[in-house]
Amino acid sequence: AEQVKRALVRYPLKVVRVDVDPERNPFGLALDCYSGAPQRIISPDPVTPASTTPGGLGGAMGETP
Repeated sequence: AEQVKRALVRYPLKVVRVDVDPERNPFGLALDCYSGAPQRIISPDPVTPASTTPGGLGGAMGETP
């Protein structure tokens, strides 16, 4: 198999309060429908660290041991 496309999409949902059995649905919430059109999410390019030290922290914790 070969990956053809990778897309991240956000689907905005409408959540409503419903009067149901609290044992089956303790929060009393349900999904009603989509609240808008799907939106494509553009992921940022991965950033590579400029310098790394053994241990993988790259000096992010400061100079103290």
